[in-house]
Amino acid sequence: MKSPWARLCAGLAALLLAACAAGAAWAQPDEDSLKLQLGYDGRLLFLTVLKVELNQQVSPASHASTARISSYGILDAFKHFNIEANETGRIVQGDPEPGVFKHENHDGKRNRRVEVIWTPSDVTTVAEPQMTYMGDPPANRQQRLGAVGYLTAALRLTVAADEGPCHGTERIFNGKELSELGFANPRPVVLSELQQHLGLVNAVRCSASFKEVAGYHIKKGNARNQGLDRPIQVDFAQVGEGGPWVMARLQAQTQLGNAVIQLARVQAEGRLPRGIVQASR
Repeated sequence: MKSPWARLCAGLAALLLAACAAGAAWAQPDEDSLKLQLGYDGRLLFLTVLKVELNQQVSPASHASTARISSYGILDAFKHFNIEANETGRIVQGDPEPGVFKHENHDGKRNRRVEVIWTPSDVTTVAEPQMTYMGDPPANRQQRLGAVGYLTAALRLTVAADEGPCHGTERIFNGKELSELGFANPRPVVLSELQQHLGLVNAVRCSASFKEVAGYHIKKGNARNQGLDRPIQVDFAQVGEGGPWVMARLQAQTQLGNAVIQLARVQAEGRLPRGIVQASR
């Protein structure tokens, strides 16, 4: 996942941080299972440059997500990318845990398939073609074990407790790069007419920070941390009272100008399994 847009979307949820042809099979949700389909449009200045689709499903014992992030419009003419990803894992004491995270980037130049596997003793990466440079410094074993995949991180935001997802930090690993996503300063925010039409309630705004931890090339100055030298503003809201949390809007000041990712489509079936909301971070 080379693009700053890709990292921001998948990590937030929407990172999240993405409906995807990555191959996960969806079961029919029952009364104690949730299936969530989200679509986002990304704008740079006043132009739509990004499309994001994210599917999530969670049951009392397991979770599965698929995502697709693709360039659009004028951005596609200059920087084409099409990232497909899927991730599966278990629910452990009410918390989504990583299992297997796969992603593939189709940009016409450096297409690569990556599979990241979490075990109790280590986190391993299988890539085709193989990655020969793992960063300076590379992510060590302890760092890898303390991180989750992008889509597990997004699901942890979705199943946040009633006070919302604007708390704490999450370390995210994509098979090479290890990043830290932090949330702070939650405050209420008024929903737009579009967000109300989508059935969103209880909106909250928080500041999010993105930090490169390991697995990256050495950079200096504004080139570090994707050039984001100020907090990202993220709005979350629930899909109905007591429902799952979704990223409603993200705004970041990039080196190319003001960037906004906004929820445009949402469909929810079933409900959050009992016990996951109470136990989640």
